[in-house]
Amino acid sequence: MTKNEYIVHFSIWAISKAPLLISCDVRNITKNTMKILANKEVIVVNQDKVGVQAKKVRMEGDWEHKTLKTRFVGNLTATVDSHSCKMYILKPVS
Repeated sequence: MTKNEYIVHFSIWAISKAPLLISCDVRNITKNTMKILANKEVIVVNQDKVGVQAKKVRMEGDWEHKTLKTRFVGNLTATVDSHSCKMYILKPVS
């Protein structure tokens, strides 16, 4: 698989609440693989307190390892390459 396909694979496991297991020889793990497996935002999605699988709520988006400082109102827009993905964590406004 390509790097992007590994990112998609790990993201799908996280949103499915599947156990996040490392199935490679950790003595020879590459920096790219470790960067994917150590993505804290994706791990948080997998290990949230509620334990409910994620679901698609929109088809658009534009964040990358960023937290918005103000409330988001409006549309999200993103360009996603073939065999790639983007993941967003949305929280309801009280």
